[in-house]
Amino acid sequence: MEQERLQRLMGSRSDGHWELFATAVGNGTSVRRTLEGLSSVALVANVGGPAISPSIVEQRVQALAAFDTQRLADLSREWKDPSELSLDLMDASVDFWTSAWRSSLRFLVLGGEVPKLEGLLPLPLEIEKDVLLEAEELELNTWDDLTHHVRDTATYSDLRALDRAKVSVDRPVTRARLVEFLGGESPSTEALERLRVLQHRTVFLDSSAQDYLGKLLLSEWEAAEELDNTGALTILMDVALECSNANGLRPRLVRALTQRLRASVEPARWAPFAYLLAGTNWRCP
Repeated sequence: MEQERLQRLMGSRSDGHWELFATAVGNGTSVRRTLEGLSSVALVANVGGPAISPSIVEQRVQALAAFDTQRLADLSREWKDPSELSLDLMDASVDFWTSAWRSSLRFLVLGGEVPKLEGLLPLPLEIEKDVLLEAEELELNTWDDLTHHVRDTATYSDLRALDRAKVSVDRPVTRARLVEFLGGESPSTEALERLRVLQHRTVFLDSSAQDYLGKLLLSEWEAAEELDNTGALTILMDVALECSNANGLRPRLVRALTQRLRASVEPARWAPFAYLLAGTNWRCP
């Protein structure tokens, strides 16, 4: 019920940044506008056309993928080949193409639609390729192995690269072990980012650990009246909603998000949370 109300709210407007929300739930007008803004013609025109800016390109990619990853894959086949992109920092069009390809790549890889990524590439796209396709395929056989490896990682990209690792645990992860992993009962933003390694792996957590994540999410959400950095909270929500006890969280979070959307003058910042709570295809990068 609450999820359906959120979907209706997201699809009720298609102006400005509301286009993103409406695209994510399949509003026809918004989907057409998004596809136009991500077309080859728009990306070639860059600042002079409907693509508007590289950041808008990225946001539109996320919204379209939330709605239909196959539409994104079909669209990407019409784009300029990544290996043909210029490395000239003064070429504005490269920023648009790089944004489109970099933000699309994780969805394309998941769908088996990997573009040709040969030769020298713009650095942001090269980094994304390395994370998704070329990271070492580690084997981590215990929770302690995973914990030690995560603590030795330098960047969020290193955490994402562990998607390619073969991870198992020797016994279920309890609340106490998860709290230790996060460095305490009230984790820092950096510590919350470690939860990214649990995406698609919440089966490792026992009920006490899953309950802790749910309570931590509610606590962090209540404290986030003014969000300077939504990334860590988005990761926490993504993982907590994957847990088997998440059904009790959703209605409360949907109601809270709906209130914030109605009051916000900058709704785009809440888009990732809306995508997660509305049950779209979107997951944290």
